[in-house]
Amino acid sequence: MKRGLVVFSPVQVASMRLTFGGLALLPIALRHVRKEPLRKWPSFLIVGFLGNGIPAFLFTVAQMHLSSSVTGVLNALTPLFTLMIGVWMFNQKLSVMKVAGVVTSLIGALILILMNANGGFQADWRYGLLVVLAPVFYAISVNTVRNKLADTPPLVISALPITAVMIPSLIMLIASKPLDTFQQFESNQAWTSLICILILGLAGTAGSLIIFNRLILATSALYASSVTYLIPVVAMLWGWLDDEPVGIFQVIGMLAILTGVYLVNSKRGEAKTV
Repeated sequence: MKRGLVVFSPVQVASMRLTFGGLALLPIALRHVRKEPLRKWPSFLIVGFLGNGIPAFLFTVAQMHLSSSVTGVLNALTPLFTLMIGVWMFNQKLSVMKVAGVVTSLIGALILILMNANGGFQADWRYGLLVVLAPVFYAISVNTVRNKLADTPPLVISALPITAVMIPSLIMLIASKPLDTFQQFESNQAWTSLICILILGLAGTAGSLIIFNRLILATSALYASSVTYLIPVVAMLWGWLDDEPVGIFQVIGMLAILTGVYLVNSKRGEAKTV
């Protein structure tokens, strides 16, 4: 996203990402679209728009104002919201340990949103809220997959929702005139950004969707969403390699979020419910 935004606008990056991802899975979608009953389509649309479409735009807008390391760390809130949505919508039990995890993770998120690498207040903290909103949508999508689409193959859960989102994304992309934007920049720079977005769509959207949905169906929504344990570490590493400032408050915020996610997934204190 960061490299794509060097040339293209947030709307163009998000819509290209979703279009590339949708095109990659289009053959699978066409093969299965008539086989799935109509009753599943509300769930497919929830997964498509809340699990892919809207977050893609939230992240690209926020990425214009925040470092990639901070946006990546905030994405680790997904298991937290997965639990909360599961409790609210699907009557899952909430233990004392999980409540402690929720509170700890929220404190870590607030630190990341409000504090910059130098210890001062984050001027663009409102954009951090956009990144926090994305895991909320991811959580709804994850719970929908686990509770409404458990009998559906992972390839189908990946292909049909992203293809549905691809249609409005393609319309938005055409309306934004990406070719005009492309021609305004030096050829090498423009092609580099375009290739980065292509990788984002094929690997970060299409490929990861298949693996993630398979993991959800093989385990549980909460367990699968815990892959975000790795995202903060990877995000901080990429940020450091890209010369982004990483201060003590970023590290503290990340550790607080990871501690909270650990508590949310902990089996200790499971008998004490609230």
